Amino acid sequence: MGAHEAPRPTQSKYPWKSTLRSIIQFGSGLAVAAPTLYTAVTNQSPEQATGAGLTALLVSAAVTRLMANPFINEWLTKVGLGAEPKTPAA
Repeated sequence: MGAHEAPRPTQSKYPWKSTLRSIIQFGSGLAVAAPTLYTAVTNQSPEQATGAGLTALLVSAAVTRLMANPFINEWLTKVGLGAEPKTPAA
């Protein structure tokens, strides 16, 4: 039998790209929820803080789903954040 090696996922091949994409996803959710979160913290409202946390989570999930779209991934590849590196121009 020949030696077979399973293909490595892009997250292990390019860990810094994966990290940057995660920061963008989390940051977008946090940016959307920041005003509500600030209000919740300053007014000490746990209900509002929970809502802000849920909003941040939902926005992060939506951005993550969008980044998985082939069209968006192609655009991200052009700016250097795609799942795979740019292919050299022929």
